[in-house]
Amino acid sequence: MSINHLPNSNQPTFIGIDVAKDSLAVFVSSTEEHLCFANHPAAFAEIIALAERFAPQRICLEATGGYQTPLLLALAEAGLPVSLVNPKQVRYFAKGVGKLAKTDPLDARLLALFAAQVAPRLTIIASDEQMALAALVRRREQILEMLNAERNRLATAHRSIKPGLERNIAWFETLLREIDSDLDQTLKSSSLWEKAQILETIPGVARVSSLALLSELPELGSISNKEIAALVGVAPFSQTSGKWRGQERIQQGREFVRRKLYMTAFNAIRCNEPMKSFYEHLRLMGKPFKVALVAVMRKLLCLCNSMLRYQKSWQPNLT
Repeated sequence: MSINHLPNSNQPTFIGIDVAKDSLAVFVSSTEEHLCFANHPAAFAEIIALAERFAPQRICLEATGGYQTPLLLALAEAGLPVSLVNPKQVRYFAKGVGKLAKTDPLDARLLALFAAQVAPRLTIIASDEQMALAALVRRREQILEMLNAERNRLATAHRSIKPGLERNIAWFETLLREIDSDLDQTLKSSSLWEKAQILETIPGVARVSSLALLSELPELGSISNKEIAALVGVAPFSQTSGKWRGQERIQQGREFVRRKLYMTAFNAIRCNEPMKSFYEHLRLMGKPFKVALVAVMRKLLCLCNSMLRYQKSWQPNLT
């Protein structure tokens, strides 16, 4: 079927795009067209023109390790309704509807079906400032991991390799100071500076934590507390069936943000009195350590979300 096939005006259109490193498989639900494009900016204009012609209710892409980002940005800049979804969620959906085969065209069709049946929330695209900060925050994390690894090796290293390890440690420490300076300068010159100032009024929320939240969560302050908790993955899912009651668990979400929140919650239960009281109350009720800490993580996240929504600095009674 050709790209010029006329759409059915009585049927809503959903477009699924399976993203690979070098190719893009596109499926249009209303005409059942399968199309293939190169994953290159030169092809994005054709895909945008196609989408604008069909006026889809939703365009659905999976997160594929960054290969989807240029197309996602191009679609969003064109004002098209695009949703970036978790691949695990789509695979669970595929099993549920009995679609077990996996090829690029079939995956594109599946994504269109997922968009029609599940109606995933439209993706809020991070600004250039947020993407720049996110890249610096993640690079800082990488440098810190390498620095800690070299420090751990030094503790038990043979004297023959200690000088080399010490040089590496000094170099990584210099890199860490430089990237901290870059982060500080980038933040102060961006529109996110005021938001960071608000978040950092919360005892226990340090600069690195506020940067991770602001750069990795462009939705922060613009959606409900329930939605932001589910987005990050700190909303426990019930595990019940009849009389059986399983342990509630958190699933999926934005793992990088969740790791930062984990450490922030540790700080908060030491220096933030309302959070400390909340944590201790849960422990006295018999809640396991991790359950209580995740509850603090969720409370902190929702607090940050509300404070940015209403542009309010922290006060003890807000918690």
